[in-house]
Amino acid sequence: MEADSTTAEQEYECDSSTGHRENILLNELSRNYGYFRQIVLPMLRNGNEKDLLEWMREFNLIQPSVKCAKSLPDCRMVITASKVVDKYQWQCKTCNQKVQIRENSFFKNVYCPLQTIFKIILAWCQDMDYEHLSNVFGLKKQVVCGIYDKIERAVYGRPLYQLGGFGIVLLVDLYPDFVDELYPVSSKNDSAIKTQHKILCLADTNEIPTRYWLHVINGSFSFPSENNNTTFKKMNMCDETLHVIEKFALPGGLCAIGGGVHLTSLRENLRSSSMFEGVITMNHLTTHSNVDMQTFMINRIWNPIIRLCEAAQDLPKNKIQSYLSCALWRWQMESSDPFLSLVHLISQQDYKIPTNNKNSSKPR
Repeated sequence: MEADSTTAEQEYECDSSTGHRENILLNELSRNYGYFRQIVLPMLRNGNEKDLLEWMREFNLIQPSVKCAKSLPDCRMVITASKVVDKYQWQCKTCNQKVQIRENSFFKNVYCPLQTIFKIILAWCQDMDYEHLSNVFGLKKQVVCGIYDKIERAVYGRPLYQLGGFGIVLLVDLYPDFVDELYPVSSKNDSAIKTQHKILCLADTNEIPTRYWLHVINGSFSFPSENNNTTFKKMNMCDETLHVIEKFALPGGLCAIGGGVHLTSLRENLRSSSMFEGVITMNHLTTHSNVDMQTFMINRIWNPIIRLCEAAQDLPKNKIQSYLSCALWRWQMESSDPFLSLVHLISQQDYKIPTNNKNSSKPR
């Protein structure tokens, strides 16, 4: 097997001006990222490639071991220094068979150095513009976009938390319906509101900052499988919203649902189920809350979500869910270390190509 990381190293080298801009950007991006700055950044310098690979093996970002394709009795693959971009590759001590370090990993078919990929992962955590990154790192835009796409597939549809639970009030509403309820006087005309994509909004009132989940209404519900294939089941809006709540919310507690006409059937179905201890309307909850809670419910709970949903309206419909998932992920990770959490998430994905169905490996 020919290792496809044997591309000449000079293909990825940057000129001095690019290197200077890269250093300025890295100092800016890593300022509040202690783990990246102290642990990862030193390994990204020239001469530390072996340390970087060992760290990647410890985090399961690359395979800890591989088998030789010839499978002779004495075959044994070891990491050896080589004149390839990654500086090392797997090589059989018996038959000299070679396999690239990136085989069956997130980094497969990403045509830039490993060091640059980790810098771009850090930039993604801060929602850095991909065109700016392509200029700074001297890469083609499609290379940076490809890395962003791989990250977004790892994050897509995987909230950090389930919402609600016993003793907690779960809020459920539909964008843009609640915009008219909260802000009757709107600068937007009725036709603009009606043509917008509807987004189901869930909020957990027990946490500070508030935890959210957003789901764009598609008329279907997706079930991602372990090999990155996705099965879609067509359903009406009521069934779709019900499936989302069952998947992303914990049973128990109180569920407060917006008063919009599109959620009437959902309220009835949830009341007839045993998932929640009680199902009420948002107006009922607000009326029976204290002044502070009323202010929070009316003026604050949906404000950041409205801005996010409005920003998503200009995107193609098949891109909205990915955009919302990634925005929420960044938002919820602000208080921790997004880079380290994302590295762990990437390491948990299965990038192996099924041997019995090569076509099924194509990502969503």
